[in-house]
Amino acid sequence: MRDHGLWPMATLSGYIHCGHVRRICPPVCSFGAVGDRVSDQAVPRSARKRAALLSLSALQALHGCGCAHRDLKPANILLDNNWVAKVADFGASANVAELASSNNMGLHGTPPYMAPEVVRQETHSRKVDAWSFGCVLAHMGTGQPPYV
Repeated sequence: MRDHGLWPMATLSGYIHCGHVRRICPPVCSFGAVGDRVSDQAVPRSARKRAALLSLSALQALHGCGCAHRDLKPANILLDNNWVAKVADFGASANVAELASSNNMGLHGTPPYMAPEVVRQETHSRKVDAWSFGCVLAHMGTGQPPYV
């Protein structure tokens, strides 16, 4: 993994109790998510590139730990004011070894960013994150979600 000197995944800030439910508190990323900013043509290409590289670093780190995200999309890439990206929302993530089992073939992700094997509910691997990342790049480049 290329070292950008920054931890590319969102860290847990804590959680709160709401009755019997625990709610996760993500870090404060004051610039919102990539999905909130991609249509802004004033955002320099260098800032978009930086966000993309940090997101890729996060995926490499996650895959290195034996996991797949399975719901990578612009709304799950948080940004600070300097376009430092943090991949977040690991609710659909899974261990790569578990992905080969037939018990994990359900739909996971967001339709415009889902790999074809996920849509077909076939056994899949962490390669689904590569497909989703390509869709995120297309969205970042055009300002429009893919396949809509």
